[in-house]
Amino acid sequence: MTTTPTGTPRRRLSTALRLAAAAVMVASVLPFGARGWWVLELAAHFRVQYVVAAAVLIVAFGFRRHWLWCLGLAASLAVSVPPLLPYLPLAEPAAASTAAAPIKLLTANVEFTNRSADRLLALVRDEAPDVVLLVEYTPLWSTLVAELRRSHPYRLELPQERSAGIALFSRLPLDSVQRLPLGPQPGIEARVRAPSGSFTLVGVHLRSPTSGWRAGQRNWQYELLAQHRAEIDGPLVVTGDFNTTPYSPFFADWIERTGLVDSSRGRGLAFSWPTFLPIAGIPIDHCVVSEEFRVIAERRLHRIGSDHYPILTVLALEPSAAAPAARGESE
Repeated sequence: MTTTPTGTPRRRLSTALRLAAAAVMVASVLPFGARGWWVLELAAHFRVQYVVAAAVLIVAFGFRRHWLWCLGLAASLAVSVPPLLPYLPLAEPAAASTAAAPIKLLTANVEFTNRSADRLLALVRDEAPDVVLLVEYTPLWSTLVAELRRSHPYRLELPQERSAGIALFSRLPLDSVQRLPLGPQPGIEARVRAPSGSFTLVGVHLRSPTSGWRAGQRNWQYELLAQHRAEIDGPLVVTGDFNTTPYSPFFADWIERTGLVDSSRGRGLAFSWPTFLPIAGIPIDHCVVSEEFRVIAERRLHRIGSDHYPILTVLALEPSAAAPAARGESE
């Protein structure tokens, strides 16, 4: 009879732990090359997973008193934790003026293969958003949202097959609304008349960086958005599916260049995609705002049959910061 050598399972476990630790340590430094190669940028999106894995492995190696491995994993934490810190709820958010009426924005990638709008429409009824942005909005989806046209009559719908469509629905009056050219996937720009004053809202769906060519297109879209932002005066909201996490240097560069603020800062590390694989979840749906806004709340909502979770953002526009009335707008 064959017997298993004593200690073999322990050695196998030790080998597995070392391989896992090496993988985490290598993965944590790959994002330093993100600007040079699109594959390395993908590694930047999973900072939360690296931190969790490193923490678990430190405990495992600590029990075995393998201090060098603990030290190496601690170094990986020192690399991966700083990009996450701005998003942790470490401080109380600044309070909005009581004179500022809340503005509720719902952003949802409905996924073009999703055939049911019932759960989305139920969310709209329950949450009562003032503005709804839908991406991957197809001709089929345009037949499923008649209820939205009644509750949010101010709108622009740009349905397309597969993932390029987009639509904006608002219960607040739109002084203007138009298609915003952004290369392969158009955006929408609207001037929204809110109770506290007018602001510009831009809805986007940027290219998914699943190849070097597509990553280049997405970065070009960031460039177009940055140039357009320089032409917009007054309060601004940009929301949608950015196909980028906040931990990407390209997102960070764009935020710094435009002077906008990610509304999820200080509000936790909730992910928005993919709904079907939470262990790999990353935040790629965002709402970013200019300094005239205060973020009252941001929440990930229930699943709607899509591979993305909808995001609800509640903002306050200080009355003194609202954009001046447009030409021809009633005073």
